[in-house]
Amino acid sequence: IVPWGSPRHWLGSNGEGKASGFGSETRGDDEDGARRGFKKRVLMLHGWAGNNVATERITKRLRHRLREVCEMIVPCAPIKLPPLEEGGRSNARAWFLYNDKYPSDTTGFLETKQAYYGWDDTKRYLQDFCDSNGPFDGIFGFSQGAVAAHLLLQDPPKGVRFKFAILAAGFPASPGGTCREVSVPSLHISGETDTTVPSKYQDDLLGCFASDNRNLYRHPKGHIVPQTADAVSTIRRFIVSPHKSPVAPTK
Repeated sequence: IVPWGSPRHWLGSNGEGKASGFGSETRGDDEDGARRGFKKRVLMLHGWAGNNVATERITKRLRHRLREVCEMIVPCAPIKLPPLEEGGRSNARAWFLYNDKYPSDTTGFLETKQAYYGWDDTKRYLQDFCDSNGPFDGIFGFSQGAVAAHLLLQDPPKGVRFKFAILAAGFPASPGGTCREVSVPSLHISGETDTTVPSKYQDDLLGCFASDNRNLYRHPKGHIVPQTADAVSTIRRFIVSPHKSPVAPTK
């Protein structure tokens, strides 16, 4: 079973099936719109064993610094995991399971071709969520949430069209990077010291996206969404103008 780090490294969802947001309802599609005060709306998918309380705490700085350009909406993953003793994770949630008999088992989740148990139900749930809470301009996925985002980008729910994707500490839905190319602009956030999802697997996910529309931002930390000034500035530039590279060549 793969350890998933300390509680401060988890992104989460609302344990009561509600969504959380940060920002206003106004929207915009370009840089000029952002300057006029319109905000884009981003669907944020938390990681394995996450919950909304952790999301609110962990991403507070990020969401606050991005409040002028976007509103992040966090749905609750519909699959409830058994209580996990490591890190005191009660109300742990997942977008899909790697083992239908032992829900907490993540053995081989990076290297073995997976059957994602429960994904069909999750996709229907996200379809309903997007119908009720959308439209969304972009999608932001962390860890298992990045895999869920990758699945949605390859096979979007009816009527859902994401214009950009931000994927942090993610790995491809098809191990080894054998997947249908995704053409939407993407920003990939990779930790150089991530031992949960090493950079090799994050690079495999990068390879699933069109080379002329993908951007890679590396940071020196591990399995986290970085919230340094440089990281937030990069994410902000990408959200405002997804078709312009926000990343300096040295990153």
